[in-house]
Amino acid sequence: SMPPYFAKYYSELGNSCIYAHMAKGACKIIHYFTSDTAEEYNRLITEYNSANSTNYSTISVKNLSGAGDAFDAKYKAMLNDYAEFRPESTIPNKCFVWLQGESDTHKYVEYKLKLQALWSHLQSLGFTHFFILRVGFWGSTSVINEIKAQEDFCEQNENCYIVTRAPSLIPHPSATVDNWWFQEPSEEYADCRDSYLATTSNHHFNETAHKIFARRSAANINRILHLGLPPILEDENIKDML
Repeated sequence: SMPPYFAKYYSELGNSCIYAHMAKGACKIIHYFTSDTAEEYNRLITEYNSANSTNYSTISVKNLSGAGDAFDAKYKAMLNDYAEFRPESTIPNKCFVWLQGESDTHKYVEYKLKLQALWSHLQSLGFTHFFILRVGFWGSTSVINEIKAQEDFCEQNENCYIVTRAPSLIPHPSATVDNWWFQEPSEEYADCRDSYLATTSNHHFNETAHKIFARRSAANINRILHLGLPPILEDENIKDML
């Protein structure tokens, strides 16, 4: 539900957008890799291993899911449709928005270089910006490695930004002050998972959460693209991040 809410809030700020959307739960970042993305990652990780005497694994191109190719095709079709229906207009900002990480391998170096490889591929498609909704807690404090990787990737790459930290600030039943937070999250983040609204063990973000993500992202993307200002991010509340 996040993309249509984003479009709504973004339009309320005087902007317009079109989007191609793909989503799948419980998948790793490489689910969306194409063959050239995997080859770029293999180059990056091989260089890293050589320079640091490590042995991180490369990716077998033949094991890719095909979702990356499907997204590329959907994105290109969207651009073709826009050109057909609005031949007098152009799209000045082509932005990739990313919300993923809970299901990955929790290895900082691997995840950060995979983001780098993905960004290289996206730029070859004409994307101008990479926007990340920072990953949330999903049963393990090891996701701190993806959080750090996302923050550092955006810090080190031009036109790459964290546009909200809200997903990583929303309570989870197994995240407590003792093992995750500096202090309990504020009341605005309550009731943002399915498990808080019904007798279910499903802890996925619900509509309330996606409205928060969409509104915060819309405001910050407006600041970045149209006001020339940096995003205003939520105060940090996670141990080991300060």
